[in-house]
Amino acid sequence: MIASFLQHIKAKKYSQNTITSYNHDLQQFSNFLTENYKLEQIEHADHNMVRSWILKLTEEKANATSVNRKMATLKSFYKYLQQQQIVEKNPAQRLKPLKVPKKKPVFIDEAKLVALLNTVQYPMGFEGKRDQLVLEILYGTGMRLSELIDLQYNHIDAENNRIKIFGTNVKDRNILVSAPLIELFAQYKKTVEEKFGTLEHSHVILTEQGKPAYPMLIYRIVKKYLELITDQEKKSPHVLRHSFATHLLNKGADLHAIKDLLGHTTLSATQAYSFSSLDQIKEIFNQAHPKA
Repeated sequence: MIASFLQHIKAKKYSQNTITSYNHDLQQFSNFLTENYKLEQIEHADHNMVRSWILKLTEEKANATSVNRKMATLKSFYKYLQQQQIVEKNPAQRLKPLKVPKKKPVFIDEAKLVALLNTVQYPMGFEGKRDQLVLEILYGTGMRLSELIDLQYNHIDAENNRIKIFGTNVKDRNILVSAPLIELFAQYKKTVEEKFGTLEHSHVILTEQGKPAYPMLIYRIVKKYLELITDQEKKSPHVLRHSFATHLLNKGADLHAIKDLLGHTTLSATQAYSFSSLDQIKEIFNQAHPKA
């Protein structure tokens, strides 16, 4: 059942990162059913079983965002089983998402980040070109981690300086990229061809073995370089996405334009950046406050 569902969402163009997360959640729930209810078939679970798993996760202090994702996974899975007429009711339907505390986006100071990208000494050969491309893409486009991992060469329109992003559930968008970044793509591709020859896939970001990159590899790459300029706790790919948006806002970019660049479906998601832009807050204070 799980394998069939994963094939279904793959056909709907869900990202590989999302498919992996769904698989992990469903396998985790299946193991819970086996250990606690001696139930081997996940399709026979009822609402109380689903609820007890969620309760167990919350008692174990699991992250609220993670628990909500697992709820969404179960809802999607059982909805699929309903559509296939395998189950009559969706046992996860009545689950209510946990309240997630709003966090201000964490970003890197613009001067520090630009200085890093302009002066850092990357390793020689493939590794250095790949690391440079990872940082330049994430900061230069605001791309999500999953989008970077799924990026393929046929998504890149070098002639028009654009990248087509195939989002989850077919929410596609085009991202404009700089001419230097397009040139970096070309240099990197040449390095890849020299190192690996012809590959069976067209993924852009690769491991040292020439296979498509995975999330933890990207995390390690980003953390390695951000540690050179900041001691803040968060040094993730998403910090570069936050920095992309915040720096645009600091330069006066329209919030609606930033929304489209980030691929947000609602403006409310983008508005978080309007409260994290220290440069803009200082400017407003200096211009408007009588004691400034």
